[in-house]
Amino acid sequence: MRIPRRCTQILILGALSALWAGAGRGAEQAPDAKRLYQDFEALNTPENLATRFIGGQPPDFVKQQTQLLHAIGARPSEDAIPILLRMATEHLERIEEMGAAKFRRSPLQAIQVPLVDALAAHALSDDICAALARIAKSPLVKEYARGRALDILVERQLNRIADPDDPKGEKRAKLLLDSLIGTLTLPEVLHAPGRLRALARRVPAIPKAEAAAPWRALAAAAESPAQRYAADAAIAIACVQKESAGTPLTLGEKDLLVEAANRWLKDFRPAAAKEKYPSDLLEECILRLGARLDHEPLAKPLRDAGLIPPAHK
Repeated sequence: MRIPRRCTQILILGALSALWAGAGRGAEQAPDAKRLYQDFEALNTPENLATRFIGGQPPDFVKQQTQLLHAIGARPSEDAIPILLRMATEHLERIEEMGAAKFRRSPLQAIQVPLVDALAAHALSDDICAALARIAKSPLVKEYARGRALDILVERQLNRIADPDDPKGEKRAKLLLDSLIGTLTLPEVLHAPGRLRALARRVPAIPKAEAAAPWRALAAAAESPAQRYAADAAIAIACVQKESAGTPLTLGEKDLLVEAANRWLKDFRPAAAKEKYPSDLLEECILRLGARLDHEPLAKPLRDAGLIPPAHK
């Protein structure tokens, strides 16, 4: 007998309520990963999977699946890893069978980031990293989820490089750009903000004799316009975060921002203008810093271009 969709969701909600109620009584009493997986799959009814989704808030069943994935990720590795590997494989098989046209309207888009996050909880496993690599390579994985997967993988690779083997950071800078940007074109990078944020987050792993040293190593490793844009965006993102935290920027960091702003005005801004809905993080950060920092070499070219307000006299 087929259980109606509403009844299925009530049963799953009941299971979730029991899960959270039991959380305080110890992990040993919580549902195991297999049971949580069964509850997850019970929500993948034909009716639910046929729900049209083109962005915004995910459907209720995806929100429930997100909670279940979080619970699976929180299980001990010996319990969680086999189930997560199965879920990653089944997700990729499902979307590949669906095809690109149907996937663009599928609610399965909304479960990719929670799936990657659950896998990330066990990223010390070689098998989990292999699954993340398969996710990152799939053309049907949404860019934000792909960026998250690449970020996790590159963190593991960075941890394998010791300071004595890379005293100036050239190896790590090249690894970051090759792993997160690779052969992407500039238009593609303008639609990959997750990769740029990951790059900004990972650059501090590069050794630094002074604050600007890792960013100079990253800039020197850039081998294409896309990688050059990514390196500039990463330093700008990091400087915005530093300035927002109330930490003064060093003169070296400001000099890098001036160089990045000039390249953006000359090369990257015209390229971004040709794109439909670009995520030009370099523009956002440069304009913010140009308006907020008391640094005339950065502000003047932006002001001359009419992009920030005139200086107060």
